Amino acid sequence: MRAHAFVLAAAVTGLTATVATWRPVAPLLQAQQRPLDLPPAIEPEPGLVCAAPDPDGRSRKAALADGAALSFRQEPAWLLARPDHGLRLRRFLVVGDVERVRFDRWDPEANAYVEETWTRETTDTVGGRLVSVFEPSWPASIIQTRLGRVRVGLDDPDLFIGYYRGPADHVTVSHPVNARVGFDAIGPTEVVRIDDGVQYASHVVNLVIPDFGDRRLIDDYDLSTVTRRFYEFFEDGYDVVAVVPADAHVDEFAAYHLRVRNDIRGLNLPQFDRAADYGSSGRLRGVEAFHNTAFMQPSTSSHELSHIWGHAFDWTRIAGIARAGHQPTGHGPLITGGESLVGGVLTATRRVAITDGGDAVIERAGPPVRPHPLDQYAMGLMAPADVPGLVLFDDQGQFSATGKSEPAPGTAVTGGRREISVNAVMAAHGARSGPVLSEVRRATIVVSRDSLLPSDQMAMWNFFASRHEDASGSGVISYTGQGSFDASTDRRIDLATDIRPRDAAPLARTQNPEPAAFGARDCGGITFTTAPPTRVRTGQRFTIAGRITATDRSDFTQVMFRFWPSDGDASRVERASAEASRSGEFRVDVELRSGREGQYALDGFLFWQDAPAQWPRCSLSVVNVAP
Repeated sequence: MRAHAFVLAAAVTGLTATVATWRPVAPLLQAQQRPLDLPPAIEPEPGLVCAAPDPDGRSRKAALADGAALSFRQEPAWLLARPDHGLRLRRFLVVGDVERVRFDRWDPEANAYVEETWTRETTDTVGGRLVSVFEPSWPASIIQTRLGRVRVGLDDPDLFIGYYRGPADHVTVSHPVNARVGFDAIGPTEVVRIDDGVQYASHVVNLVIPDFGDRRLIDDYDLSTVTRRFYEFFEDGYDVVAVVPADAHVDEFAAYHLRVRNDIRGLNLPQFDRAADYGSSGRLRGVEAFHNTAFMQPSTSSHELSHIWGHAFDWTRIAGIARAGHQPTGHGPLITGGESLVGGVLTATRRVAITDGGDAVIERAGPPVRPHPLDQYAMGLMAPADVPGLVLFDDQGQFSATGKSEPAPGTAVTGGRREISVNAVMAAHGARSGPVLSEVRRATIVVSRDSLLPSDQMAMWNFFASRHEDASGSGVISYTGQGSFDASTDRRIDLATDIRPRDAAPLARTQNPEPAAFGARDCGGITFTTAPPTRVRTGQRFTIAGRITATDRSDFTQVMFRFWPSDGDASRVERASAEASRSGEFRVDVELRSGREGQYALDGFLFWQDAPAQWPRCSLSVVNVAP
């Protein structure tokens, strides 16, 4: 899953400016001070936890208790960098008779959480149970300030608002609430309406199911209702169906993959076939559920797809260790050999390496992050003879007993070790046998309750479903170095996400899922006429041009863009700046020097004469810099 540690940006004082055609002036130095634009490192990054189901593919969730949040409807549906875009959470549903609830909103100005109390608007009945309805809102001044001070991008299209804590007088939960962020770079798409309850674009289907989500009050989603409706109109040619509620659902997990069918032996998974229960004649292997913004994350998408094969190896049986981390029976252990897309102890951006001196240390993984050799063995992509010798660590909980961790590179891995080979896995579970997939077809369904989605919302969902396919072969590398499923598997498994109707030809792709530039209005207070590219090479000169459109002042004189590397190495930060004309126009010519390869966030700053230290007006990802 996506890395979940928030990091404070380090100072950039004393770094060399990029090659450009402007004269640096004194106020630009103000931006070298330390920006406090992210929550403190002690807070886990919210909302990206996988709820791995049982090996037989069944979900066993308990009924929601009184005080638990159910869902909300974001307004606007996709938050944009616009001066009029505040945020309202329509019909924020809380189970039971609850008059007031507590919410802890993150405030970058205070660098702390601000405790809020929401008062109930009304009550309603959902799934036969009483629910309390809240409708909190925040003005554009708060939301746009927050949006400008946190990294967002096509690889990370969500804005963390804060934590829902439960009834005001009895705090019981800690569930993150995120808003979906849209981007100006995402253009319109063709949408075909079949009837009042079904429409589709090239890579996403929208179904109207009025009571979808109500069953969560009792146990879990009724995904079979969704898939059966889908197969009435679309081909039974998919290995996986991904289901995303149009309303944002609040829970302790962000996504899960239910196995529907397994015909591969040697993975410690039972053999079963329940495809018919979901309306498939036998092709379907799994059904996925994604909450809110989780579907758009390349890391989350690849993680859930990897659950087709694992990780279900029983390490207590294989090596006698006490397992730890996030849901360790369904995720990988603390082990050498490489990173894992389905690890339970380390995030996918970290792996354990043995130094020449024999020490075990954490190191950074990717890009792109790849499956662990044992996971590649489970996929059938690596023969047993090619799986390297591995070291398994006795203290599986040394970084976190119950969750994933992202230790800093160089952190020591301590405690006893056990040398393990794939032979031990085969001795416990048998040799891997069964089909080796060269293609995985996934259909994405966005389920709305009241009516079909408008075309602009369809365009956003279609863009991200299409982007997962990585048809351009770019790798879709994220800021943290995680890429598309194709890139992760070195293109030995091709993910296809196009929608195939039963009675019509598939729609052609109408938008580029990997744009060569950010959108004209993706940076608050700045409108680009020549937008920054998202992929460049070192030594390549490019231009960023536009006009200052911020209205909080009328005397802006300068623009600066800062390229912040994902590894936080201050020696690789690049800055480019230029003076603005009286009417706000600017032009910045940039060249990223040799040695600047990697992933960067682009931070935009505005200055006036004698300006104090400034926050960024935007922090956009990702700019991938290649040699």
